[in-house]
Amino acid sequence: MTALPPPRAVYTTVAARPGHSFVPYRWRGTPGWDPASAVPPRKPRPGPGRGHRGATPEQVARSRERQVEFARLREQGRSLASCARALGVGTSTVQKYEQARKAAL
Repeated sequence: MTALPPPRAVYTTVAARPGHSFVPYRWRGTPGWDPASAVPPRKPRPGPGRGHRGATPEQVARSRERQVEFARLREQGRSLASCARALGVGTSTVQKYEQARKAAL
């Protein structure tokens, strides 16, 4: 029986093949990220800017009026889709109105 030769390392990593230059990994394509740093930089979260004031009192009043009208339409037996068309809002808004209406019962 012949002895097998001892195993030998061919390459240390996939990226370090002979003749290829090594490019450091960029965390999620973030420009300016230093691979030597322990923590990658955070990308800014999307959302309202610094000058955002929120809903105005007029907007809140109109929303309350729509919710009251929505409750009246639902008591008449209308579907969520027909309520959305009558109020001029989207289906997701009407679903939120329905959740609030059910929670108030």
